[in-house]
Amino acid sequence: MARAKGWFWEARTRILLGYVGLLVGLLLIGVPLMRYQVIAGVDVRVREDIEEEVEAFRKIRAGEIDDIDRANIDFLQEDDSRAKFTPQPQTEEELQTLLEVFLRRRIPEDDTFLIAVVGSGFYKSSPRALPEALRPKQPLFEKLKDINQETFATLPSNQPEIGSFIYKVEPIRQGNQVIGRLLIVHATQGERHEAFDALQEVIQVLSGLVLLALLLGWWLSGRVLAPLRSLTLTAQQVSDSDLSRRIPVQGQGEIAALTTTFNNMLTRLDAAFQTQRNLLNDAGHELRTPITIIRGHLELMADDDPVEVSETRDLLIDELDRMSRLVDELILLARREQPNFLHPDHIDLPALIDEVFVKVVPLAERNWQLEGKPPAQLWGDRQRLTEAILNLVENAVRHTKSSDTIAIGCDRVGPQVQIWVRDTGSGIAPADQERIFERFFRSTQQPRAEGAGLGLAIVQAIVQAHGGTVAVSSELSRGSTFTLRLPINPLTETKSTATP
Repeated sequence: MARAKGWFWEARTRILLGYVGLLVGLLLIGVPLMRYQVIAGVDVRVREDIEEEVEAFRKIRAGEIDDIDRANIDFLQEDDSRAKFTPQPQTEEELQTLLEVFLRRRIPEDDTFLIAVVGSGFYKSSPRALPEALRPKQPLFEKLKDINQETFATLPSNQPEIGSFIYKVEPIRQGNQVIGRLLIVHATQGERHEAFDALQEVIQVLSGLVLLALLLGWWLSGRVLAPLRSLTLTAQQVSDSDLSRRIPVQGQGEIAALTTTFNNMLTRLDAAFQTQRNLLNDAGHELRTPITIIRGHLELMADDDPVEVSETRDLLIDELDRMSRLVDELILLARREQPNFLHPDHIDLPALIDEVFVKVVPLAERNWQLEGKPPAQLWGDRQRLTEAILNLVENAVRHTKSSDTIAIGCDRVGPQVQIWVRDTGSGIAPADQERIFERFFRSTQQPRAEGAGLGLAIVQAIVQAHGGTVAVSSELSRGSTFTLRLPINPLTETKSTATP
């Protein structure tokens, strides 16, 4: 039951049902319209046939006699009792001869009846067998034979097999007097039945084709929507401990784009979860050390020794300060994902470098230098960029001696500006350069260096928030150069977000 319910609520089934409902609605509207069009088409054709019969009769009355009509006239004139043929009869006898010539020539269509009326009485018909309603002394015949004006109209019949009659009355005048009439009557039901039968066959064939198309469409839509089912299955199987599953991308179009987007989302989630796990592991490790130190000293501290109490107090405060700095740095890295991480404004880059240089000179006794300050404007967060440069300078101070050089400079290269911090210190090993910007990473050359190993990670976060990149170039015993490359006019989204 649950499987059937799930099948019913599948997207392809709902699409199929939607199309079925649409087609049913169109059929409910279209079939009556087609029926009306068939009836109208039949009536138009019948009226055209009736007009042809009337036109043929008028040609004879106008004296347009062809060889066949001439042969019929000669044959009739062999009967001495018959009146002479004349296109404009003056008497009922001459009218009978005229009508005889016309009826001999005409072979009416099925369900079409040519009825000759002389005076006020029935003379002859073609074909001879008439429907009951058109026979002499029937109400319909009595009505038609007394019409004195040219009339083209439709009358209903009380016989279902007849339907309605489309008729035309052609009065035959001698002066102002009507001496006869030609009645051309067509029973519509037979021809309509034929048209309806053909229409029914067309509808049956179309219905079969539509049903086949719907079944094929249901199958094809299942193939097209298969990635969605894979997406659902993958989403159900994904957990925070396993984000490695991906959906194969097939073809192009919206489904392929959705699959690619979903895979990219899983990649970002996997990276975010991995970063979170690394952060928690590293933070736990970094916080465990000062906590252990604090606990050990508190356990060993002699309460009756003021000197030891004072020394322990100073050490504990120092460890707590280190923990506070670590927490502040972690909070800063966490905030890089928030929209308000940056508060950008126009920055005069040479002025910024001058301000930073004034701040860093008192940090340590080094050979401080300023390099290349061409005029350049930058759109960015002044405070965050200052923080990034100061972190690089502090890192350079830790890896240099008093005799070494630390240089700060900037330059403009095309649509970017470059800010660098160069030193002639101990340098960085090639293996360490690949991981230098990871959180809590410490160089193998100085495993006991001060700090939590978050400074360069913070630099990278700030630069990426500005839509830029940071790179390092270093050789052991010759020094290092850290270069920040920032776009002068970053895209709107990089102005207010720190997403890499």
